Amino acid sequence: MDVDSQITLKHSLKSVGSAAMLLAMTDSPEDENAVRKALPLRGYRCVILRMEGRSSVDDFHAKINRLVVDAALRANLIRQIGNDIHALMHALEEAKKGIIISVNTGASVSLKITAVCDGEWLAVAMFGKSALHHTTTHDRAGLGVMHI
Repeated sequence: MDVDSQITLKHSLKSVGSAAMLLAMTDSPEDENAVRKALPLRGYRCVILRMEGRSSVDDFHAKINRLVVDAALRANLIRQIGNDIHALMHALEEAKKGIIISVNTGASVSLKITAVCDGEWLAVAMFGKSALHHTTTHDRAGLGVMHI
């Protein structure tokens, strides 16, 4: 049995929130795969997206909302019913606050967005970089958790 198949991350995946943030912060395909393999062992399902662009408020919000909802529905992370979509939108709004709160309009953003669900709770995490100029690039993170 190889090392990847033995990784359970049982101490780091104690909630959908920690699972979503850990998955969002993985920085290599190998690390991402290790976390993805460990999630079902904890009863979690997930979806991963990436988004780049400018943070102009209207475009940013509309694009992220559309991407995350569509991906979550396609991956069967949530059902197409009011409670599930409502929970996803609230978690998404909370996660965006960590990204948008002090990002100037027009800043460049590059994000990895993850959603993790255990059937009862849903978390959306975002981790990435933002900058007004390439010399000012820095990390950003956001997390939202909602009961379905």
